[in-house]
Amino acid sequence: MKRSNTTRAGDSKLINLLTGSYSEQDDESTLSTTLTNKERLEYEYLRKRDPMREFFTLTLKSVKLSSPHMSLIAEVKEEALYEKACQDKVPFFQWSKWLD
Repeated sequence: MKRSNTTRAGDSKLINLLTGSYSEQDDESTLSTTLTNKERLEYEYLRKRDPMREFFTLTLKSVKLSSPHMSLIAEVKEEALYEKACQDKVPFFQWSKWLD
């Protein structure tokens, strides 16, 4: 699939928002008319995401899937485990051992 060299106004506005070149307080009405619903959802997701929590979630899922006790640990609360791992200062590269 060949991509066009032209960018839409919404794309550049989204890039500016994500890089901090454009603040949310700068003309909110212009932002709402320039970005489509999909672009707004992408922006909100990227603004609020926590990469460490996402990595923890994926690690937890892989541990659950490979566990022989899947039925017992399937209902373990992800939030509580993440909070405990942060509280215990478990480094991210040891999360799989810690969860196992």
